[in-house]
Amino acid sequence: MVKKEPSPGARDRAPTLRRAMTEAERRLWQMLRSRQTQGCRFRRQLPIGRFIADFVCYEAKLIVEIDGGQHDPPTEEEASRTRFLEGEGYRMLRFWNNEVLDNPEGVRSAITENLQRDHPHPDSTGHPHPTLPHRGGGPETAFKDLADPEVENRRLREELREALAREAAMAEVLQVINSSPGDLSPVFDAMLEKALRLCEAYFGLLIIWDGEVFHRVAFQGVPAELIEAMRQPLKPVPGGFADRLVRGERVIAVPDLLDATGQPIGSGAQLLVRFGARSYLGVALRRDDALLGAIVIYRREVRPFSYKQIALLQNFATQAVIAMENARLLTETREALEQQTATAEVLQVINSSPGDLAPVFDSILEKAHSLCGIAVGALHLYENGNRAVAMRGVTGALAELLRQPLDPEPGSPAERLLGGQPIVQITDIAEFAKQRPDSPRAQASAADGLRTVLFVPLRKDDDVIGHVAAFRREVRPFTDRQIALLQNFAAQAVIAMENARLLTETREALEQQTATAEVLQVINSSPGDLAPVFDTILEKAHSLCGATKGSFVAVDGEHFRAVAMRGLSEPYARILREAQHNPAGSAPDRLLNGESLVHLPDASESEVPRPSGRRRVGRGSYHSLRSAPKGQRAPRLRYRLSSGSATVHRQADCAIAELRGTGGDRDGKCAAPDRNARGLGAADRDRRGPTGH
Repeated sequence: MVKKEPSPGARDRAPTLRRAMTEAERRLWQMLRSRQTQGCRFRRQLPIGRFIADFVCYEAKLIVEIDGGQHDPPTEEEASRTRFLEGEGYRMLRFWNNEVLDNPEGVRSAITENLQRDHPHPDSTGHPHPTLPHRGGGPETAFKDLADPEVENRRLREELREALAREAAMAEVLQVINSSPGDLSPVFDAMLEKALRLCEAYFGLLIIWDGEVFHRVAFQGVPAELIEAMRQPLKPVPGGFADRLVRGERVIAVPDLLDATGQPIGSGAQLLVRFGARSYLGVALRRDDALLGAIVIYRREVRPFSYKQIALLQNFATQAVIAMENARLLTETREALEQQTATAEVLQVINSSPGDLAPVFDSILEKAHSLCGIAVGALHLYENGNRAVAMRGVTGALAELLRQPLDPEPGSPAERLLGGQPIVQITDIAEFAKQRPDSPRAQASAADGLRTVLFVPLRKDDDVIGHVAAFRREVRPFTDRQIALLQNFAAQAVIAMENARLLTETREALEQQTATAEVLQVINSSPGDLAPVFDTILEKAHSLCGATKGSFVAVDGEHFRAVAMRGLSEPYARILREAQHNPAGSAPDRLLNGESLVHLPDASESEVPRPSGRRRVGRGSYHSLRSAPKGQRAPRLRYRLSSGSATVHRQADCAIAELRGTGGDRDGKCAAPDRNARGLGAADRDRRGPTGH
């Protein structure tokens, strides 16, 4: 046999015939497409030589024709057509239009029987129209029975009963959907129960596709000992049933799983075969063209599912898609409402705690945990090193390690955020820790059982000032929606920090202005008496700058001598009241030589020489004021503010600004003290005159 190439005319007509199929041809194509019959692939309106065959299966060398259709030819031409196609090795199987429309199950059974035979069907030559089973798919019905009104009435009553049962099942499933908004479990269970009963199946599964694997989420009739094993994710086997669903097929029907040669069977189906599963039917759940999952049912005997049963399962699949879409919309609406509520609650905490960041950070972590499925969380700031300032769910050694300030390590999440990455997500920190054995935080996180972690930066303008870290104890990456929510919380944290900064600066400015006014009031109320002025200056400097000890000293010749003190012990105060010799390079010596400011963050660790007679040196800041106009050499009076507080650092500048602010009148000139002012020795008054305070 030599296979004939399609003629150009037949090849050109075929697409037109496919687009203009008759109703009978469309109904038959729904039964044959996607390997639904015996797993055999049919092609429609296929050119063979100069003829076009309605439906062709290359594997079985079978052609199925519908008479009364578009190419209804004269008898002689049809005979010639048949001889040509049989000469090409094909078997011919013909049906009338009304047989396909009125008795589709009988047509399916006849096609299935011919596909199962190894030899040509006797009807393919002598009688091209086979005798069909009756419409219920049971034993063959004689022609005389078709004319019997009683037989016809029984058939109609049976069809009516089946239709009513199908409609009742659909209505019950819809009722479950309405009564369980957002909850898919009862919906899936109801669908499987109805599908098994109406389709006469024994096992039923509903599986969900997540884009990579299938998840079996509902079971009916499956032995209890198999359910736990079948809950494991199913990765499609290339060429298997699940893979065919992923590739676009909508219906897969297999008459006998034991005879499905050349079709790989997944692990779940193999388990059910051991428990007697034979005939298989799977219908895809699709929204538009996107695969959502499938409904799969099995029989324990070899009995292919009928066209009506396939259509019924497709209706259940449509209802499942509707239920899933409703659940998705309800879930998204609920999540959006929860996120808006959480955002409003965090803003409320910000408003109710002006300047206090601790409750704001705690609230942000609490909301992030409840809405994003977080087990452990921390909020870090990069001020003086990367350290956690708020934590939730963190305990033990990991909590202690996160509180310690660390400089960002090269390649660490913090360093990547500082480098400009919008987020850093580590799918499995256990694997990350293996790659970074020298990272103490990565090692501690892995040892604590943490797996997936997300780092979201706190950004102020173009600067990264910290991050929010969200941990899970399982490998489960965060979704885009959850990442966006955490970014929103991070933005709120930055807003709270900026508000706190502005409030603090405003409060400090107000306190400083108040202190300045109070010092000026003391100056005005104590003309010629410097002691209360110095005491007030020390008091304000201590309260505003967080200092614990301090002194106000005057220059006596080339030495300093304290004229006011605060918070110092009496033995130490006696030393400061005495004239102190100042070694070269010491802080007093540097002031005497013209420096306007000496700031020692930690005097105990400084190598600056100490004045003689000093038995104890605290941390301190030194300051001098010149009373002579620029360019003139005039007697000078210098003061020193010393502090033993470890928190002076930046605050020392506040004290210096206060001293500068209170050291002159409103025109910026130095206030002239009275010669009889208390706290200055006679020799000092005689030598220096009225130059400063």
